[in-house]
Amino acid sequence: MSTTRPARRRRRSSPQHFEFKDLNLSQVWSRLALTATQLSQLTGVSRRQVEWWRRRGYLPSSPEAPDRFNGDAVTLAMLVKQAVDSGVPLARAYELATGHLARQLADGIDQATAAAPGESADPSALLDIEQKLLATRNTIGLVLDVMAPLSKRVQRDLQLDEGPLEAREGGDSPAKE
Repeated sequence: MSTTRPARRRRRSSPQHFEFKDLNLSQVWSRLALTATQLSQLTGVSRRQVEWWRRRGYLPSSPEAPDRFNGDAVTLAMLVKQAVDSGVPLARAYELATGHLARQLADGIDQATAAAPGESADPSALLDIEQKLLATRNTIGLVLDVMAPLSKRVQRDLQLDEGPLEAREGGDSPAKE
């Protein structure tokens, strides 16, 4: 009985020089689609808080999946949590976090556009900024879409609660015959 050996695979020679390509992490970040539980586990914010913050408009949903969260929500949740854990009220923590992110974005634009004389701006940095701005625009659009029906409902409820002006002032309203 003869034993045959499996054919040996030839190893390709290793490249002499290898360079990694820059990753567009903001694009990856914007494509995340985390559940509330995953966001909670990743950020240390309780799932209940995640849901509460989402309902109150403090955490943006993923533009591609409104029941999910992208990387922007991860960043925002972590910043808001830092402030809340330090005793800052939620609404103020949100303001501080979004202000901090806006300053970071502005600094990134300054860095991307500040090229040395004779050099051009870094195109990957500009692409990163563009992706962040697109994600922000999508998030704002989603918030406005959610707020429109709520605003109409609040206005309608206020009108129903107040009733006609004469009834609120205790005046005579026309009697039905």
